[in-house]
Amino acid sequence: TYGRGIFILDDISPFREMANSNQNEVNFMPIQDAYRFQQIQSMKNDGTSLIRGQNPSYGANIDFFLPDTNSQEVTISIQDMSENEIRKITPRKITAGVNRIMWDLRYERTKTPKLKVNPYDVDWVTYNEDGWRPLRTWDIDVNNGKLGPKAIPGDYQAVLNIDGEKYNQTFQVLKDPNTAGSLKDIKAQFKYLMTLRSVINNNVDLINKIEEIRFSLQNDYENSSEKKARADQLDQQLYEVESNLFDVKLTGAREDAFRNPNKIYGRLCALASDLTRYGADFKPTNQQIEVAELLIDRLQKQETKFEVLVKDDFFDSEKK
Repeated sequence: TYGRGIFILDDISPFREMANSNQNEVNFMPIQDAYRFQQIQSMKNDGTSLIRGQNPSYGANIDFFLPDTNSQEVTISIQDMSENEIRKITPRKITAGVNRIMWDLRYERTKTPKLKVNPYDVDWVTYNEDGWRPLRTWDIDVNNGKLGPKAIPGDYQAVLNIDGEKYNQTFQVLKDPNTAGSLKDIKAQFKYLMTLRSVINNNVDLINKIEEIRFSLQNDYENSSEKKARADQLDQQLYEVESNLFDVKLTGAREDAFRNPNKIYGRLCALASDLTRYGADFKPTNQQIEVAELLIDRLQKQETKFEVLVKDDFFDSEKK
């Protein structure tokens, strides 16, 4: 600190709240209003310094007091004022005393693709204990697009659920005072990002369905040469659909991300990343809207091809 250090206590309201509370009861403390700050990029040559400060964690501080750790279920539901759930948070750890949970002001992330078959000619990929591997893209733009959209400025509530007993606090999400975008712009951006999130989730659902079917086709018909031949044919047809949804040659190795172009999934995520991670408080551009419509149309065509394939008589006979 060079003898001149200053430590700023960002929020000491829990101390004030506890001074007049019953130490034998749960206390869900008032939540401070949270600013929806947009990240500002610093110069790349700033470097690190011993005299640079550290900002508090981003988002809304949610504090609650527990007299003990006997509770079996502790969850926090973030809701709008119509009680529509935006986010459900389960604390990783609870302690007797004051607990703090941070809500980053975002809606739920997109769903996770769960790959269950190897890329062709690759037999060394590994799977987790549940039998699937994540779709690793390594592209920063793609990964940022998986984040949920930020909540628009307005009134919200947090519901603390402790073994069925519910406690409620309301608070506001405030607009970043440093941005020039209007509330109308933010709402237009939010609507666009929620549409993209829904489309990305549809893409993921389709990937996961195809992976489940292909896993079955590759493993369940080894004892029947006739069925195996037809299963292999259907597997190849599903592979062709899937290869338009994401880069099917990804193995999880970092270098794979640069060998083949992104497909629909990667491009949707990259498009969302432009606004949901570092975007300013402005509505999407006409070009962004046009590209989104183009990718949505491509996805719908692959969904149609998939629906035709799964109506094949082969699958009907297997259900009987």
